[in-house]
Amino acid sequence: MPLILDKDKREQVEGLDANEAFQEYLCQLKDRFPTNKRITLIHCPTFNFDSFNVEVARNRSYYAYPPTGLQCLKAALSDFDLEIDILDLNYKLLKKICETEDEDYLDLTPMLDEYFNANDVSIIGVSAGVIVSNVFGIKRHPFVQTLNYLTSKGSNLVLAGGIIANNECQNLLRKDLAHFVFDGEAELKLRFFLGQWFDFTGTPCTPGIHFKYENQVLETREERDVVDFKWDVIATYDQVPIESYNEIGCLSPFSRMIGQGRKYGTVQLVRGCRAHCTFCGVTPFMGDQVRHYPVDTVLSEIEFLVKERGVNHIEWLDDDLLVDREIARQLLKELVGRGFGVTWAANNGLIASSLDEELVRLIVKSGCVGFRIGIESGNDQILRQIKKPASTTTLRKASKLLAKFPELFVVGCYIIGFQGERYEQILDTFKFSLEMNLSWSGFSVCQELRDNSVEDEFESDLENENPENYKKITDFVPSKESTDRAINLGKAQYDSIFDLSRDAIPSPEQLNEMWFTFNLFANYIYNKNLRPGGSPSKFIRWVQVIQLGYPCNAVISLFLYLAYLLDGQDINAHGQLEKTQNNLKASGYWVKRFNQYGLDWIMKTPPQDSQGAQRVLQEIQGRCDSMMESV
Repeated sequence: MPLILDKDKREQVEGLDANEAFQEYLCQLKDRFPTNKRITLIHCPTFNFDSFNVEVARNRSYYAYPPTGLQCLKAALSDFDLEIDILDLNYKLLKKICETEDEDYLDLTPMLDEYFNANDVSIIGVSAGVIVSNVFGIKRHPFVQTLNYLTSKGSNLVLAGGIIANNECQNLLRKDLAHFVFDGEAELKLRFFLGQWFDFTGTPCTPGIHFKYENQVLETREERDVVDFKWDVIATYDQVPIESYNEIGCLSPFSRMIGQGRKYGTVQLVRGCRAHCTFCGVTPFMGDQVRHYPVDTVLSEIEFLVKERGVNHIEWLDDDLLVDREIARQLLKELVGRGFGVTWAANNGLIASSLDEELVRLIVKSGCVGFRIGIESGNDQILRQIKKPASTTTLRKASKLLAKFPELFVVGCYIIGFQGERYEQILDTFKFSLEMNLSWSGFSVCQELRDNSVEDEFESDLENENPENYKKITDFVPSKESTDRAINLGKAQYDSIFDLSRDAIPSPEQLNEMWFTFNLFANYIYNKNLRPGGSPSKFIRWVQVIQLGYPCNAVISLFLYLAYLLDGQDINAHGQLEKTQNNLKASGYWVKRFNQYGLDWIMKTPPQDSQGAQRVLQEIQGRCDSMMESV
């Protein structure tokens, strides 16, 4: 019978001491693998291979974040006598797609062969970030591809870490895809591990290193380690061509909204988050404590990026940038005072309750172009259920405050489909998104994270790459699930979501349909920047970026056509009208969607000027008002 770990992953059953087993296992592996002092840390591609779209890649619309986590690991090992490489497969693959023709971009073997034929390393760490975690349900998942490649060679010690490795810990070890899996933040764990492997001194034991020993999955035991990051990452940019990442991808719509030519970088002030929302993986991964990087260190990194590498846009990676408002003010004032001239965004989001008028003015002055705020739900009962540190009252106050700063592009983030959430509660969220009246509403379908302590998912068939009982996890943005970016593709007709029973708990298919409807209504039909007094140019700057990732979406091209008319850009307007016509000709799916929501009549007699576009929008809004009368 396999070993079972309890929920806090400390108590080992069957009497085997995990720390002793760890040492014995290390000794066995040292006899198997030749050791030199060269280590490679691999950043796997971060997009879904099943829904890969080459046009989207060549539009530079896939995420191309620098491997910041691996840079932190390398920095944390800077006092060890080791040669550490960072191999960013995500960057290399996107660069290859943008610059070359290939019959099979998604086969990683040629790139891995090229690197490892030229580099003799003994230890390889593999990390995969926030992409859909169906590592055994997606054909040629990049994380599994890489691990399979390495373990089949049989000549290297293989370590795995990152969010996906944490979620799939048991399965990765039972399927012999890694020798060790590192839980959560790995700086101290990796220092301890390498200290044991190379007989370095002064590296205290840490918990959270998982391994399979005598057919049992075990974990090193110790008090939880808390990483108080004090290392300097500047030296780790020697293998990160940060000045060219913007040429092969993007960070977020914010980084593209200001222009593809803007070179970008990422920095972080805070690790962790004061909120412990039940749906979020930050606290399980980072721990309960919120920690600050030294402000001077952060400013030095920004100065290096600006002056040495030509970066002029910064993305904050923090999950809680404003947890200490005084430290945040100090940093923002320094950004202004030092005259870096950078723009910045916070795509991970700011906590609305931290905003006050003085701070928002400083945010604007320091170069911010926009940020997200986590709203999640418009139903106070759900907000309490998910332990969100907000209420609809405090969120309304934030909306009124942000309305004073129209230069900012603010995205409200909403989640539908929480466990047990009724349709009427989901409707509260939709109606609240309209009330908040922000620049954009980012809807997500609640994504269940796999429990890495689950033991029975693969007990029936450990050799099957896609067992029937393997729990599928979908993308939180349903449109990213398919290459053509369609929702519930293949249906003969689409039913109105407004006809559901109020107390119903929607099915996954119904949640996807709600995502489509809410996105259409909140972001296009009722978008404040397409209304009288709004800013069509602001809508255009954002949506033309979205279009790069959804080139065949007829709704996007239709509303860009109307927005360009409102903005007096007739030539661009008619270019979008032609795109809409072509998208409809090419796709019966979009024809059905236009018929479903009464958009088809617009194409019969398209408006030709700003006044005509405004009349069309008012007509669409009136029709949608009628659809929503029952809710």
